[in-house]
Amino acid sequence: MLLKEIPAFNLVTRLWENLTTHCDPQAPAPGIPASRRCHGCVQVPGNTQKEMVVYICGGYNGIELFRDVWRLELKNLQWTQMVTCCLPRPVSFHSVAVTPAGRMYSFGGVTDAQTTTRTADVNCAWICIPKLTEMCWEAILYYNPNLHLLSRDQLLHCGLPIEFVNRID
Repeated sequence: MLLKEIPAFNLVTRLWENLTTHCDPQAPAPGIPASRRCHGCVQVPGNTQKEMVVYICGGYNGIELFRDVWRLELKNLQWTQMVTCCLPRPVSFHSVAVTPAGRMYSFGGVTDAQTTTRTADVNCAWICIPKLTEMCWEAILYYNPNLHLLSRDQLLHCGLPIEFVNRID
């Protein structure tokens, strides 16, 4: 799938049309994701609820597997290569989701195009700068792997905010 032009269904005319995207001037030429199939794709709200953003990652072009991550702003069809965010290894046929906090999770897929063996790996990466509270929560979970064994009252008594205690349930 060549990503310089993308097919889109027009809800007003009820017809398919091709939309021309804009290259990332900071990315290596051609400034758009390489042609691929079987890539992960997820749509999330942008900076405002009216703006929508699509992230694609990984995929396969018939020769090589990819591990890159690209962002497409739907309001202006601008591509941005996520230079500091990439999958830990090339993968295709995987699922992708993004949390409200901005953490992208990838599940499963094929990591060897020759054998097409499936994996059940779960990988994650931040697609934005996380809030300090999220970083602290990650540290608390890392250093307290048995936190889920404590009661709700014990967690609240330790001083954990209710919104984080509710995540454990």
